[in-house]
Formats: sequence, structure tokens, C-alpha cells
Amino acid sequence: MGDKIIHLIVSIIAFGVLSSCTASIVDDYRDSYSVFDANKAKGIIVSKRAEKGLYSSPAYFAEVLMYEGKSNPEATTTEARVTNRQMKKIDLGEEISGYTVNGRQFHTVLDMLHDGFFYLLFTVLGIFFMVGIILWWLCHIKSLRTFISMLIDKFFELPIFKHEAISFSKLIIITLGLAYLVFASSYTLNLYHKVKPFGKVATEAEITDQSVDYRISHDYLDDSRYYLTLAYFDENKEYIEVTKEVSLRTFNKYKYDDPISVSYLKQNPYQVFIQRLSFLEIISSATTIRSIFYGFPILIIVFILYLEWRKRRKNKMKANGSVL
Repeated sequence: MGDKIIHLIVSIIAFGVLSSCTASIVDDYRDSYSVFDANKAKGIIVSKRAEKGLYSSPAYFAEVLMYEGKSNPEATTTEARVTNRQMKKIDLGEEISGYTVNGRQFHTVLDMLHDGFFYLLFTVLGIFFMVGIILWWLCHIKSLRTFISMLIDKFFELPIFKHEAISFSKLIIITLGLAYLVFASSYTLNLYHKVKPFGKVATEAEITDQSVDYRISHDYLDDSRYYLTLAYFDENKEYIEVTKEVSLRTFNKYKYDDPISVSYLKQNPYQVFIQRLSFLEIISSATTIRSIFYGFPILIIVFILYLEWRKRRKNKMKANGSVL
């Protein structure tokens, strides 16, 4: 009896936390990213920059001064996401079209899709877990227990779960695997561009800013982000500014206004890489929590594929030997 009371108290607390967090997420979404409440807006591009992660491709941003659709008479700017194609075409002082929900912030379509997606994702997850808690509560009512069990059984009788080759556990593994591949694809693509010896332009950049995003938990899990803002000119003499994430060792190696050797892709000058890294700097980049998260599963997959290839090769050789 005592355990049931403890479980009930814990579930009530969990439900309260989930419901308040989900409600807060829904309010934020409706206030800023709700597609149904969005109105057309226009603004002037004040500045533009890219932000490149340590393991990811660049994200592109434009500082926009909204002049049509705003509710506040004061002149305020909003940093909005833009695509790589827009980044190459837009110039400072040009007009850009977008949307606003609250009349204060300017959003592009990419903003609405990118940021709004995560709001909707966490909202759905919150509702999913709250429904699970409610069903768990209802299962403790004898008169409803049979009905709840029947509903769950009906759910698992759906055609997707009846397929002989796909069980519920396999479906979960496949879903998580696909989600991982989506996140890891950027890491793999960035690694390819970094190590390939062709299609790059070497130049010298100037460090115009340094910043740190501290992310330390439990006094030993340190996933802090270190940034150098790099300014340089590409082959077409266009001014490029990129906030580049670097390792801790690289961050400590340079100071504000220092020159730094970089290279960028010919087809995308915002895809920039630091040159002349020392061995310790490379180790520092490769031993972060994110690097392990991204890289270790890839190594496991490669190893499994290698074992599968060896197994098939041996079977093929045995088959050829038996024929002879």
C-alpha cells in the first residue's frame, strides 16, 4: 500500500511538471511561431552572418529591421534564419518578406519551420507522456482496467504491428536510428568537407569577437561551446562573417584581433575551417561529448557492416569451393 501511495505521488508530480512545461511550450509557440496566427511582414536587412558548429554545416542568419506588420513603433531588429541561397543573393539594405505572429518579431518561413518544429515536437511528447500517466491511473480502477487493456490491445493490432518482420521494438529502434541518421548526417558531411584536400580556398581571417556558451552539469559533464567570430573576404571580394565554434585549445590559442589561417569551400565561403591545427587541438575537438555521441555509433555501424561483408565473403568462398 505504501509503494502505491509513493508511486501515485510521484506520478502526480510528474504530471504537474509535464502539464506546466507543455502549456508553457504551447504558449510560446502560439506567441511566436504559430502558422495559423502568422501575418505577412516586411523588413530591411541590416546585417547578415553565418554560424558554423564544430561538427555541423553553417546556419545562416540575417538581422532584419521590420517596418511592415509590427505592433511596436520603436525600431527593433530580429535575427531571422535564411537559406544558403538567400544568403548569397541578399545584400544589406534590401527588403525581405516574412511573417510575424506577435507584431514584435520577424520570422522567415525557415524560422517558422525550424523553430516551430521543435516546439511542436516537445508538445507532442509532453501530451504523449501525460496520456500515458492518465492511462496508468485509470488502470488502477478495476471497472476500467479491462477497457484500458482492450484499447491497448487494439492499438497493437494495427496493421503496422502485424507485419511479421516488424515488431514494436524493431519499429522503435528503426525510428530512433532514422532520427540519429538525420542528426549525424550533418556531422558526416562536415567531416568529409574538412578532410577532403580539394575544392577549398586558403585565406587569412581576422578574429573580431570571442564568446563562450557555458554548458556544465554535475561539475564534470562539460559540453561548453567556444566561438570565434571570423571576418574575411572571399574570392569575389565579398565580406564574410562567420561565428565559428572551435575547441577549447583553439579558443585559448587566439585573442581578439589576431589573424588566423582558414580555408573555405569554393562553392560556399561560409563553410570555413581552421587551418594549422596542432595535434592537441585535433584531440581536443575529437574528445567532446558531442563527438563521442556522433562518432561512436558510426564506428559501430561501420564495424558491423565490415563483419557482415566478411561473413558474406567467406560464405561465397565456401560456396565456390564446394562447386569446385
